[in-house]
Amino acid sequence: MNPTAQAGPAAPFDPNLLRDKSLLARATNWLLNHQMPVWSVLRVLHPNTRLRDTVFVTRREEIETILDDSDGFRVRFGERIASLHANRTVPFGLGTDGPEYFSALKDVSGAMVLEDIPRIGGMVREFVEPRVANARELDVARLARLAQADCGRRYMGLAVSDDLLPDLALWFLAVGNYAFGPQKPDSDAQRAGSAAVAQLEPLIRASIDRALAAPCQDEDTVIGRLITAGMDPQTINITVLGMFTGMMSASTMAIANTAQVLLGWPAAMTVTQEAARNGDDEQLRLCLLEALRFKPIFPAALRDCAAPRVIAAGTRCEVRAQPGDLVCAVTQSAMFDGRRVVAPKAFNPGRSPADTLVFGYGRHWCAGFAIGRAQLVETLKPLLKRGFYQSRPQRKAITYFGAFPEYLPVTLR
Repeated sequence: MNPTAQAGPAAPFDPNLLRDKSLLARATNWLLNHQMPVWSVLRVLHPNTRLRDTVFVTRREEIETILDDSDGFRVRFGERIASLHANRTVPFGLGTDGPEYFSALKDVSGAMVLEDIPRIGGMVREFVEPRVANARELDVARLARLAQADCGRRYMGLAVSDDLLPDLALWFLAVGNYAFGPQKPDSDAQRAGSAAVAQLEPLIRASIDRALAAPCQDEDTVIGRLITAGMDPQTINITVLGMFTGMMSASTMAIANTAQVLLGWPAAMTVTQEAARNGDDEQLRLCLLEALRFKPIFPAALRDCAAPRVIAAGTRCEVRAQPGDLVCAVTQSAMFDGRRVVAPKAFNPGRSPADTLVFGYGRHWCAGFAIGRAQLVETLKPLLKRGFYQSRPQRKAITYFGAFPEYLPVTLR
């Protein structure tokens, strides 16, 4: 593909809206980097905690119950994506709990197939390896988001020019920051997400129009496959926006978080580097996923309470959730619940897959988990082969773009 399309006139996008320096933002970032002790204390002393209209749930069994109860606790991703559009009635089935969910899952499964994984891995390698090969210092956060944006535009079939790639990456992260996050409507995060969607929609529409005009050119892209499946352009638009947002947000966060875990844990870094240098991709994948368990993509699955529910009824941990409450099912805490997970604080690449909730749980297990694993491995493998570390000034220089690391500098050996 020779990407050439540019964004048309749209609302201005200001990334400073997500560079929040408020006390609340600093506290949130502190929690993201020190969350394990907090959840451990709550899980023992007060497993289900209400803070105004937010309920935090930290034990594995209650979290699984919440994630299984789609009538009482509703996924908010689809509605939040739709709320950023001018036409707010457009659904995104994978981000809902309604009857359209399984239909949307079937459509997406037909457009994103497992046979694509080697090709996706190759796309990431093509982007990352030349940028790592001769670098002495490197921003892992920037590398992660640009690599995923480049892979996503090619795989989805978005006609986006190379010079627009940095903006494309930030736009999708802005959408993901609001769609997956706890921020309320009429927040800076919501305004940044709306401005980003205003930039993205013309690009997606232009790419759909191009694929409709020359179907043979884009038949092996997600947009091309959705067209072949008979999906109408308006639904393709919102579906591609949702799919790319999920793919971009999850992969970028996974890469940055995994790198940070390894940087702070020499023993885990040694084992993971050994797998990369030995060319053992299976062991490398297991090491990276185990590292990600310690700082997952998102520490909690957020659900809107849709019907009255009693959590841990009849126990000392009982708490009532009412419609309008935000329920935070703290999946990171669940992955370290010693009553269900053996030696949870040990770095064990060979542990049971059942111990991890990194890619979700139950019916909302991430539809793109195999793609995300490939992106994680292929982005970090060249850095691990070289070896990387952080100096003290580099550790202090880390900044955030909403919930995502914006600047994560490392030195290559």
